Amino acid sequence: MSLKQIEEKLLENIHQKTGWGNPLRPHCEIEDLTIKDIKEKNDETQIFNFQYIFDEDGFSQYDKTHVLEGTAIITSKGTFLNINLEEIHTGVDTNRPPYKASK
Repeated sequence: MSLKQIEEKLLENIHQKTGWGNPLRPHCEIEDLTIKDIKEKNDETQIFNFQYIFDEDGFSQYDKTHVLEGTAIITSKGTFLNINLEEIHTGVDTNRPPYKASK
C-alpha cells in the first residue's frame, strides 16, 4: 500500500472513532494528519506514529482545535491490527468535548 492509501485509511478510522470531520463542514472545519514516523517490524507489520489536528472553526480568533496523537499497527496488506488515539490538546473555545477512547 502507498503512504497516501494508508493516510486515507487512517483518516477513515479516526473519523469513525471520533465522529469528527466526516464530512468536513465546508468553509470552517479543517483537519490535518501528519505521520511522524514509521517502524517496520519483522513480522510484516508497520507501526505508524501520527498526529491528527481537527479545527472546529479555522476562521475563529479563538482556539477551537483538538490535537490527537496516535499509534496504528498495520499489516503489509493494509489491515489495521490496532489504533490508539489520545487527545493532547483541547482548545479553550471548542464546542465538541475532548476525545475519550472507548473502553
